[in-house]
Amino acid sequence: MIEKKSNQNIIPKLEIVDLNFSYANEEQILSDFSLLVNDKQFVSVVGDSGVGKTTLFRTINGLEKINQGYIRLDGFLQSSSFFHLPPEKRPIGTIFQDYALFPHLSVEKNIKYSLNKSNHDKKFYDDIISLLRVDELLDRYIDELSGGQKQRIALARSLVRKPKLVLIDGNKIPIIKNYKLKNIIKGDEKIPEISAASIIAKVSRDRLVNKMSKKFTKYSWHKNAGYGTKDHLRAIKKFG
Repeated sequence: MIEKKSNQNIIPKLEIVDLNFSYANEEQILSDFSLLVNDKQFVSVVGDSGVGKTTLFRTINGLEKINQGYIRLDGFLQSSSFFHLPPEKRPIGTIFQDYALFPHLSVEKNIKYSLNKSNHDKKFYDDIISLLRVDELLDRYIDELSGGQKQRIALARSLVRKPKLVLIDGNKIPIIKNYKLKNIIKGDEKIPEISAASIIAKVSRDRLVNKMSKKFTKYSWHKNAGYGTKDHLRAIKKFG
């Protein structure tokens, strides 16, 4: 089942319809999962441990191929049973739970790791580096950084690609508060290249959602927004 569109002329930022996924010779991880995310929306995916939250993220960013259904980004097909766009070609920024930074590379090379001639915009890169205050860290290595600095590097690496969608894998909610990610997406930081992006965050415990709901009072439950194994996978949306 999929959430109804309020305006049929609006193309959702992310559209997942009847997604099914299972690893080889294993039980179904995601079953008939559907979700719509619009521009500038913040969505928290909540569910019990092992229910498929990380797997969902891996299907969205292209690290896993789906069995059935489809995934579209801004109307363009990303995944289906017969098509799979590789991760490096998807305009999606992912902040992994362990940040996935390379200790043998400098901060600058970590941030530029996903860039190439086709998506490297020097002015935009400089703007992100300045905004997140990492310009003085570029020559350092990951082991020389604090936890907060690693967060900023991971965020910078995901944003310099000009993502249309940002995935936060794990309880990295402080990233949103401390580094103005919400303001960047809303356009308050005057970076039009990513001002229409949306955010999806993975949250493991309902108490974290309750804590967030006290700060972001516009959160509302949408029980039909998404379904996963055992109906434990839910989506909470904050609009505009």
